[in-house]
Amino acid sequence: MAKVSYALRPPSVLGFLVFDVVVFGLFGLGVGYMARWSRWFSVAVLVLPSIIIAADVAHR
Repeated sequence: MAKVSYALRPPSVLGFLVFDVVVFGLFGLGVGYMARWSRWFSVAVLVLPSIIIAADVAHR
């Protein structure tokens, strides 16, 4: 039960900020690199998550 209570604790603000910067920074660099290779692929990578989130919100 201790592991469950530990897992349910909210993350620290600093840790969450660092995680966001690293993840979205790497994502942006990856999409920017792929845009050189294929414009259609980079557009799909940027638009697809928004469509999935919108569909999930509309479904609820």
